Amino acid sequence: MKKYITLVLLTAASAAWATPHGIGGPSVGFGGLLGDMGFIGGELNFAQPPYVSWGPEAMLAFGGGVAVFGGAEARVYIIPNYNYLAQPYFAFGGGFGAKFDDDGGRNEEEDDGDTHIGGYIHFGVGNDFDIPNTPIVPYIDLGGLVFISDDTDALFKIEIGVRFGK
Repeated sequence: MKKYITLVLLTAASAAWATPHGIGGPSVGFGGLLGDMGFIGGELNFAQPPYVSWGPEAMLAFGGGVAVFGGAEARVYIIPNYNYLAQPYFAFGGGFGAKFDDDGGRNEEEDDGDTHIGGYIHFGVGNDFDIPNTPIVPYIDLGGLVFISDDTDALFKIEIGVRFGK
């Protein structure tokens, strides 16, 4: 009987600490800052089971110029346990960036481009699709990105990608 109680307690403890596959490890995604630019980005996620994932992120944006961003992001999972297919989360982050505008050669008398350096914040909601018995986890993320500089931009962000989990 004692053996069965120990087994039940260990099973319950492992279920309580079960985490989505994509909560820790690298990820890569691409998407758009709607109305302005497309981007490709990556993260290195560190798990704080069962609810939180955080880590550094980098993004290269393009279209009408080029922008680079680097900072940190955190995700707080709403349903972190039991390997449900849908793993919704809230995401937020921030850091520093530089945006190099290009006027496309339309006005040769003026400067061909401007450089804007500043900070950024982003926030949103998303969902990891925790497919059982696979090391990859597709995801979608929707939210906003605010680039704070002498030319502040507030943009809608949509991203799809893949996380590489345990």
